[in-house]
Amino acid sequence: MRTCLLVLIAIALISPAPFAAAQCDEGWLPGPPLSAFDGPSRAMTLWDPDGAGQQAEWLVVGGRFSTAREIPALSIAAWDGIRWHSFGRGLAIDQSDYLYGGIHALTVFDGRLVAAGDIVASDDRPLNHIAFWDGRSWQPLGEGLDDRVRALTVHGGVLIAAGDFTYSGETPISRVAGWDGARWHALGDGIGEGEVEALAVYGGELVAGGHFTTAGGVPADSIAVWNGADWRPLGTGVAGGSDAAIHAMAVLDGALIVGGTFSSAGGRVASNLAEWDGQEWRPIYSEMSREVRSLEVVDGQLVASGRIASQYLNPSSIMRLERGAWVQIGPSGSMPANDLIQYRGRLFACGWLGDPFPSSIVQWDASQYSPQWRVLGREPDLHRPLRAMIEFNGELIGSTLFTRTYQTPSLVVRWDGRQWTSFGSSPGVVSRGVIRDFAVYRNALFAGGSMSSNGVSVDFGLAQLYGTQWLPVPGATSGVSALCVYHDELLIGGWGLSRWDGMTMRLVEPRPEDRIFAMTVFRDELIVGGEFQATSDGQELRYIGAWNGSQWHSLGTGMEFRVWALTVYNDRLIAGGEFLSAGDVYAAGIAQWDGENWDRVGDVDIGYAYKLANYHGELIAAGDISKAYGAPSAGIARWDGQEWHALDEGIQENSIGQGTGSLAVHDDRLFVSGAFIRAGGRVSAYWGRWGPSLPGDLNGDDRVDLIDLYGLLQGFGREVDAVYSDGDFDIDGDVDISDLAALLGSFGMTCP
Repeated sequence: MRTCLLVLIAIALISPAPFAAAQCDEGWLPGPPLSAFDGPSRAMTLWDPDGAGQQAEWLVVGGRFSTAREIPALSIAAWDGIRWHSFGRGLAIDQSDYLYGGIHALTVFDGRLVAAGDIVASDDRPLNHIAFWDGRSWQPLGEGLDDRVRALTVHGGVLIAAGDFTYSGETPISRVAGWDGARWHALGDGIGEGEVEALAVYGGELVAGGHFTTAGGVPADSIAVWNGADWRPLGTGVAGGSDAAIHAMAVLDGALIVGGTFSSAGGRVASNLAEWDGQEWRPIYSEMSREVRSLEVVDGQLVASGRIASQYLNPSSIMRLERGAWVQIGPSGSMPANDLIQYRGRLFACGWLGDPFPSSIVQWDASQYSPQWRVLGREPDLHRPLRAMIEFNGELIGSTLFTRTYQTPSLVVRWDGRQWTSFGSSPGVVSRGVIRDFAVYRNALFAGGSMSSNGVSVDFGLAQLYGTQWLPVPGATSGVSALCVYHDELLIGGWGLSRWDGMTMRLVEPRPEDRIFAMTVFRDELIVGGEFQATSDGQELRYIGAWNGSQWHSLGTGMEFRVWALTVYNDRLIAGGEFLSAGDVYAAGIAQWDGENWDRVGDVDIGYAYKLANYHGELIAAGDISKAYGAPSAGIARWDGQEWHALDEGIQENSIGQGTGSLAVHDDRLFVSGAFIRAGGRVSAYWGRWGPSLPGDLNGDDRVDLIDLYGLLQGFGREVDAVYSDGDFDIDGDVDISDLAALLGSFGMTCP
């Protein structure tokens, strides 16, 4: 097969010709991958896919997700050190627990990978909370278990599962079960009311930790030991009120370490972390005074993740115990890690980690001169949507929290044709906050939002770019939502309305009495929309109004509810928002004003429009969009003046919402950003481009060349970890000869 490929490629390249312009149809261009998963990860283990063969171990991750970087991977995926792999069609999970559902435990038993949690099926085969991978598909383990499985281990050659369950088929099994290769059996009378969250093997015995008060019918406060015949408590266990629990366990230097949510162990004060030395409980000093979620021993040192004292500011952390003192590893985050593991000399943490971590799974390499948490593989440019975009001096500028782990965070980024990079930064100037809108005024770029500077406690709402530095504009208070140039002044809307003439900031009086979300100019008047219903002097303006530079007036009887977006299309004012009517006309989510009357835009309800733009003579509406002229149109639609049309498969519904996401036109393409991970059915994390597209253009540079060919061959016959595409041009799930033929058919072509 490889020889045939080389022959085909040689034929395509024998007589190279200059790049020729092609006829490019409009569509979604290849988009950026996810940094890892599109949902939280909860458990990890190491597994060798070929047993005693030459292949190295993989890191297997389970959770509640459907995609790993670019490939479909339902709830479980494996990292081989270079790329992600899926396991068949994955594992379907019970969706009733959105926050905490998923795969909770992974282990290897008899060389086979075992996954457990809230599993209900795989490839239409019913599975009861636990399954094993046979190399081709997921298979049941007997009759399974009747409720969530939270922990797995192997003890005495037996697979042990623990969690919330009480039955396997008709067999009573109370929260801890053993698999003998043919069926599940109980371990004595099991664990009483509650749940088991962690398992460990210590001193040749099985230890169960969680939230319970009895084991084998005898008192046991959240921890108990199984010796093969009976359950017994481990000392007096842990305590701390009705919520006392053990979440994680590890063995280090002959001691059993337990972490969780408790205030005492063995009757001694212990803040969520303690050790059992075989005879008695001893507290371990912990800075995680709210919770210890996960534990791991790395190179002989204890590593823990949990919540520290502060409830609002950096409430969680990953720390290492060195000579009796805790040392923080990397930055604090908003959520603790669900699991920790060492793989190929590096520490891996998984969870729904939040800022400033760049992904739901990250790695820490302590051997580096300046260790940092990094994503697995190449890091995408953006980890969250762009809240605003604008074209300035021929470049596209966007606002986000730019969080590439090896670069300084920036609120403003620039698209250079291939990637997003930090734009305009300098110590002591704009460095934190959120930017909601941009404007170009007198050839200068302005940003509006809620911002602050390093070392400065005062927040401000407007900043101007001077060279490469963003500097505050005096007089603009925080909370700016919209900017607009009108009569040679910059109008600043938010909690009120101000005007800036380049020297002086003045309030517009009277002004709308509540927040302004959008502004535009229509027939030489400033139009403002938001959640106001009157001006400060009592004049009625129902969610939208017009200002001529000195006086306000209403547009008919206004709207029924909030206006979030404004633009002008075909000499009509277009308003989008959460309203159901405009004036006395039913117009759900989008309406047009001709200067005298409100009217619907088309005769089909497309949904609520939160962002509007003009592209190639058509009106673009994005937001809670569900249909366009009878056809599904997820998240976005286009109006040609007569009918609404879908943009292929669109994006996820509700991914562009109130104050989230943005639209812009640059380089003859429509740029769309929001909380979506797919555009046109393919992975395109947080932003995408719609416009002229060329089959075979993997990296989206408007030409099909050797770079694209190399990228496709790298993944031929398997999943691809390319920069911006998986190479599956016909979207049939495989990168094969048909995809290669599509690329060669366009080789040497460019989009004009």
